[in-house]
Amino acid sequence: MSVTIPESMIPLFEQIGHRRIYMPLEAIFLQQDKADSIYIIKSGRVRVYAVYENGKEINFDVLRRGRLFGDASFLAHSQRTVNISAVTQAEIITCRTADVLDAAHMHRDVMEILFAHMTDTNNALQHMIERLTNYDSTQKTADFLLEHTSPEDPQLPYTHNDIALCLGMHRVTVSRIMKQFADDHLLEYTYGRITVRDRRGLQKIIHDAG
Repeated sequence: MSVTIPESMIPLFEQIGHRRIYMPLEAIFLQQDKADSIYIIKSGRVRVYAVYENGKEINFDVLRRGRLFGDASFLAHSQRTVNISAVTQAEIITCRTADVLDAAHMHRDVMEILFAHMTDTNNALQHMIERLTNYDSTQKTADFLLEHTSPEDPQLPYTHNDIALCLGMHRVTVSRIMKQFADDHLLEYTYGRITVRDRRGLQKIIHDAG
């Protein structure tokens, strides 16, 4: 599971920032924008992706409630390296970087969550590279489900299209794989919600396939 901002800390970020509602597909920020703010998702989901000069678009993740993004702004004079847009209607808390750093100096728990987030981001990027280079489509899907759930929280509020966007796969391919997983009793799904039932079975797919 990825690091999320605890509910108890949300009011602090609301005090130092401001809230805004973004509609589906609306851009929150774009590549090359000035990086001077930190964002927390209070509700909804957002997509992280990049578009390159050759027109190729790569999707990195779909973030949900409690996730922090925009941490490139911790570097002075930095620019955004990815695009962030709303997948669903999303309520976002926007905080100036300087105000977040001031809060971190005053509140140890803010400092701890920021360090945990940056460590988690580094680990996630390393794992993403391993998944892209070493896994086939079925293994990628199984690995993604395991990465974004846990034994304590087996549910994932994603559609098949959300997973396809994250993995750079066709939705039809993801739906075919998910149906096979469901037929094998590894998971259950309804639109917008997936429940992992057999983590060991998914792990076996990753280790045994190919």
